[in-house]
Amino acid sequence: MGLDPAEVLEFFPEKNEIFMHRSPTQCNECWVVFEDVQKPGCAFVVGSLRQMGYLRPDLVTVEVEETKCCLVGDDECLFRIKYTIV
Repeated sequence: MGLDPAEVLEFFPEKNEIFMHRSPTQCNECWVVFEDVQKPGCAFVVGSLRQMGYLRPDLVTVEVEETKCCLVGDDECLFRIKYTIV
């Protein structure tokens, strides 16, 4: 999508966390507006981020949580990526 990692990623190496910020125009699943959405709905992005851990499970484990979502009225989609180096 041509996004600059320096603009969308926030690194916290002391906590083994990365935050990924996406505006409604950057988030694939928020381009389409659904009515009556009650919980974060960016399953495709969450699943794609989780796959990073499956690429080398002998090196890293990855947990992903969507903590904010434009579909439920937040100003951005925010993904918390927690990793553990094995």
